[in-house]
Amino acid sequence: MRVAIHYAGAAKLDDGRVRTTSECGRIADALAERAGRVTVVAYEPRPGSADREDDVSYVVRAPNVDLLSLGPQGSRWSLLERRRRVRRIVRGPSASWDVLLLRFANRRAHTLWRASRAPRVVVQIGGSPWRLALAARTRVFRLLYGLRNELNQRRVASNADIVFVVSKRSAQSYRGDVRVVPDASLVTSHVANDRLASSTPLFIVVGHLSAAKGSADAMRAFASIRASVFPDATLDVVGDGPALGELRALAPAGAVTFHGWVSDADTLASVYAGADVLLHLSRAEDVPRVIWEALSSSVLVVATPVGAISDEFDGVVSLVDDVDGAVDAVRRLANDPAKRRQMIADGRARASSVTVDAVASSIVAAIEERWPELAADARTTR
Repeated sequence: MRVAIHYAGAAKLDDGRVRTTSECGRIADALAERAGRVTVVAYEPRPGSADREDDVSYVVRAPNVDLLSLGPQGSRWSLLERRRRVRRIVRGPSASWDVLLLRFANRRAHTLWRASRAPRVVVQIGGSPWRLALAARTRVFRLLYGLRNELNQRRVASNADIVFVVSKRSAQSYRGDVRVVPDASLVTSHVANDRLASSTPLFIVVGHLSAAKGSADAMRAFASIRASVFPDATLDVVGDGPALGELRALAPAGAVTFHGWVSDADTLASVYAGADVLLHLSRAEDVPRVIWEALSSSVLVVATPVGAISDEFDGVVSLVDDVDGAVDAVRRLANDPAKRRQMIADGRARASSVTVDAVASSIVAAIEERWPELAADARTTR
């Protein structure tokens, strides 16, 4: 079985090895153990870019993974030229693909789908199409961006044979063969029996720093926690984005460390392993990967019940725009050791099903169930 995967992010060849983003590379390695051949289909990284999509620091280990480069990413103004180029590059090689796996049903995925000759298409939909639109400055642009994102998502999904979504709630929005496969946690599991038991706890905020992610609310909540619950608490902020400047202005002096993007999974795992509580006060989500990563690392989670978070996550939640509610949630956890330990144990058990290997196995199992002829082919080529 030959699977082509198109993930958000760039890739390049270096001394014959495929280098790509951590997410794409880990999925490619895991799929390569289960399928005969994997082709990473991606644009080139932009020179000098600090964007995480251009961080191609992960070296793919599997020998049966190759790269089909789509050339420069370009801009929105070069869309027509990019479509012609992608069609020219993809048309021939895609005839040998058994399955095209599209990660994120966006405009780039739609361009690739139109150019591809693969007979089977599978798409992974990572979350709400309105999440990124919330970063727009005005309501009009938020509406336009949200509608555009939703149109692209539904257009790609409507042409897919299998649609993977991250929650049961999302599954209700699509027709056909729709299956629930969460976003894979990219960090290794860490076992701790209790958190928040000392007077100097470490809080973390992880992800894109933006209004949509409620990053400023998380910083305000931390400042209030320092003032009323844990005077010696500290905060690690892992990520980057348009709200970074606002967060720096709101940060209590000497209590917050800004790490920027952390692409290395081992480094990210060490951040989680040392943390007590993840503050995730997002305004638009489905079930984000950061929650699974925190749970697998025995980290307590205080989150807003947006999207499917309250369906999939049995923990402490606070309402959107309710900074005081998030502080009260932390206070309750601090006073309830039994609750903390139960949350940690339950969360780690739940997160065991969303490792990279588990997610790759679910994807391949779904493909082989839908097309049994590919299962026999995969066994002969592994």
